[in-house]
Amino acid sequence: MVADNGKFGGLQAARVAAELSRRELAERCRVTVAAVGHWETGAHAPLGPARLALAAALGVTPETVDGWFAPGAERAA
Repeated sequence: MVADNGKFGGLQAARVAAELSRRELAERCRVTVAAVGHWETGAHAPLGPARLALAAALGVTPETVDGWFAPGAERAA
């Protein structure tokens, strides 16, 4: 299980735990490195196929991905 360490930390923690760079994760999700950065800062949430690819690349469920971007998630401890 991936611990959430603050604002959208769950996503970054999962990426680091999977030993993926932002570039590698972007390639697996077929998005830009900037998109991954936006996801990690909470500026945007992954949608559609990118959401499913993100879950697969990190070995988590789509529901886990959704939880990282749920209202109030940035305040979760």
